[in-house]
Amino acid sequence: MCDYGDEVTNSLSKLTATPKQRFGGQAFADKHRIKLRNQRPKNDVTLQSLHADIRRLAAFASFVVEHKAREAMATDYFLDAMGDSVFALRMRNRQLPNLNLTLTIAL
Repeated sequence: MCDYGDEVTNSLSKLTATPKQRFGGQAFADKHRIKLRNQRPKNDVTLQSLHADIRRLAAFASFVVEHKAREAMATDYFLDAMGDSVFALRMRNRQLPNLNLTLTIAL
């Protein structure tokens, strides 16, 4: 917080509001939603690593969304990120309830 003046650093409420302004709110969620939508695995990335990235980004991108809806979105993004549309369609037809089960079956 060294880049702020005394008016911020001497006030607890202003000091705690600064990270909320910087890292919270709609802009923060939108940034992670865009990252989530554009997530693509690199050649050396494992499915477990892709799963962890999708899980983390989904939590940041949709923290106000109900858990069940967030799981469905994360599962869709995971399947899309894998880059195999035939496999993704077969997995979607199974109507898997969550991201963890999707990973287990994908492995």
